[in-house]
Amino acid sequence: MIHDFESMDDLYRNVAVLSRLIYRMKNKFRNDKGFMSIVRLGKALDNCYRMCLKNDYVTLKSLIQMRDGMYSLPSRQNLEYVLVRTQGFGKLMTRIESMSWIASHYFISRIKLGHVWNVALIALATVCRIW
Repeated sequence: MIHDFESMDDLYRNVAVLSRLIYRMKNKFRNDKGFMSIVRLGKALDNCYRMCLKNDYVTLKSLIQMRDGMYSLPSRQNLEYVLVRTQGFGKLMTRIESMSWIASHYFISRIKLGHVWNVALIALATVCRIW
């Protein structure tokens, strides 16, 4: 898990691009459903980034020690805490996937309509990289 969290740099780069895209689109598309969905996606990604689950796993790993051929495990409360945080992270990832799908649906329909398709194409590419 620690290695997986360390390899999420590509996701964080795409989140930064999405954040800048939201800032640029805020005035023109403030009532658009596709824009609202990428705002929700950005909030879910921000919550995921602020969760810092990697630190909990590092702490959990440091509590596992070997003494005289026996493993000393962390307390049950610590394990339950990390489990609940992991379940919350899984729920956030499910939300990110569903919001990405919804946002891509709106931007694909905007491209098919031909209305502001260049902005919709950039937003669609960013959302698809995150998905």
